[in-house]
Amino acid sequence: AYLDRVVYRFFDGSKDAMIAAFLAGELDVAQDLQQGDYVAMNSVDPSIGTVLIKPAWEYEHFDMNQVDGEPGAGHPALADPNVRFALAHAINKPELYEVAFPGTPFPEEEPCAPVPPGLYYRTTEGLTCIEYDPEKSVQLLDEAGWVDSDGDGVRDKDGETLSLQHCTTGAGFRVAAGDYLASSFRDIGVELINSAAPETIFAGWNESSEDSFCNLTRGNFDTTEFAWVSSFNLYGNTYTVYHSSWIPREENGGGGANFVRLVDDRMDQALDDLFGAVDQAEAVDIAHTIQQLHTELQPEVVLYYRSHVRGVNPDLRNFLQNPGTSSDMWNVGDWFLEQ
Repeated sequence: AYLDRVVYRFFDGSKDAMIAAFLAGELDVAQDLQQGDYVAMNSVDPSIGTVLIKPAWEYEHFDMNQVDGEPGAGHPALADPNVRFALAHAINKPELYEVAFPGTPFPEEEPCAPVPPGLYYRTTEGLTCIEYDPEKSVQLLDEAGWVDSDGDGVRDKDGETLSLQHCTTGAGFRVAAGDYLASSFRDIGVELINSAAPETIFAGWNESSEDSFCNLTRGNFDTTEFAWVSSFNLYGNTYTVYHSSWIPREENGGGGANFVRLVDDRMDQALDDLFGAVDQAEAVDIAHTIQQLHTELQPEVVLYYRSHVRGVNPDLRNFLQNPGTSSDMWNVGDWFLEQ
């Protein structure tokens, strides 16, 4: 190691205090920051620090509950892929990002595949990325039979209004995004009702009940927004997220994270094939198939790829930011300060 010692400072969960210490030149490295911290960090004097914003193995997504019986009952319209595509076409992703993170640069990679940039099993070939096209949204909803029959601005069909309960953790950037989505959907005749449920949204099966408000495990939501954290391991948690056997229900003890209640034979088969694959090249090909199916089915809209922000002393050498969730200090033995 080049360094005589490393002093690791804790800030009792106060991110703002850590940022202030970095801006004051008291830290050589400020870690564990997200894209929402970029603007505050970027005000640092260049002689004190450099701000890095780089892609992370995470992506933010808008989920649509497709209703696979009990438990969990999302809006019946979301079982129709044309309705899901209509909502996807109504989202201007760069504009949403600017509302959520004003002043923070939009990631370079087009949000499309459910695998973030930098992972070896990611593909963009053969994917039908959803373009912003509200006119297409209107066309799809009309063709699906959802029309504004009474002139109140909200589409309806067979006595059911196209009004969706949108559940989030209540984080500021997700509240801002929810307000933006509500405005965008209103323009195509869809009502989005925003609800924050920080205590119940991620509560597990044993910590929730059938009527828990805005609970993903029980399926008590229509739409939601949160992030998936991806792994370098291509097997990762894909199986429990998209395989129909992992829809949380009584029979499996509420296990699994198929919160959108996706049921598709092709996706199930691809996931089964992936977990039976021994050859690495074959596994990567199957992972590509899963990504292609995801864009065809659109169970969730990939809104943007998330970024991690770090503050670094401009004289620090060999700092290599980790795109995963592990520490950036993995190679601390190679760090040194240039005098």
